[in-house]
Amino acid sequence: MFKGFKFDDPVFQAHSDSFGFNDEVVFAILQKYEDCIQPLVLGMVFPSNTQRVGELADLMGFAASTGHYVGVAMSCFCNQGGVFLGKLPVPIDEMDEDAKEYLIDLYNAYAQPAGFSKSGMKYFEDNELNVLKLAEQGDIQMQYFIGKYMNRSDSDPKNKIYRDLLENAALSGYDIAYYDAGCAFDGNEDDPNVDLEKAAYWFHKGGMIENRNSMSSLFNMGLMYARGDFVEKDLETASFYLSLVYRNAHKTLQPDYEKFALDYMQENSIEQQSPPYVLGDKELDPETAEFSNVYSR
Repeated sequence: MFKGFKFDDPVFQAHSDSFGFNDEVVFAILQKYEDCIQPLVLGMVFPSNTQRVGELADLMGFAASTGHYVGVAMSCFCNQGGVFLGKLPVPIDEMDEDAKEYLIDLYNAYAQPAGFSKSGMKYFEDNELNVLKLAEQGDIQMQYFIGKYMNRSDSDPKNKIYRDLLENAALSGYDIAYYDAGCAFDGNEDDPNVDLEKAAYWFHKGGMIENRNSMSSLFNMGLMYARGDFVEKDLETASFYLSLVYRNAHKTLQPDYEKFALDYMQENSIEQQSPPYVLGDKELDPETAEFSNVYSR
């Protein structure tokens, strides 16, 4: 049960107690409405799914009112009205770690160039100062969140502040931040904000652990060696990383990278290898990489 926010209004308790929003019930609801989660988060509501998406939003609102962390996180994407008006969604500084982590997972799972639902974006904007305050107080989850999702244009002075917070989350061992820290430092060498050595470090480190971004980390390492970005151009090493992606992506949350890696190798005449994917393997160990001491100089 969520330990922070709990809406104790008797109007809710009369209904929500009968549901018993424990983990079993909440995840059964998510399974039943699996096809509605993405439309709810992204605001992709059409006449064909309006009723079911609305039902999911209502159920998550009730789950949030009892304090269940999934409902608390999901309510950020719901247009709450009626008796929920003014009570939900829960401000991010009232969420516990479970709710914040689930919210981050939702953003990461459904992030698209088109953006999130209007309610999700409004929540994002309304809570920016709270997120920044928590991040500056050392909240690693919020350091990652603000660094990844609140980056502005390169000319915005807040951009460096947010990137530094993202980097700190990665340095603190928040492994989902490794890939995004790499992206934050990647780019054109002429850009003063780019640090390809740090980008290589974080992409390499991100490929060492199995999480949502491990394949994209390894893929980017392959590109750096194929193009000679910071590291010396080396097609054999590029093949090592890209072949790791090609042979393992289908088992991860990034199956599309199997095709990305194969296409890139074929288009650039890079021969496939059969490398093992063993965590801690000497060839993958960031401690033995040529850029491994970037933070110890």
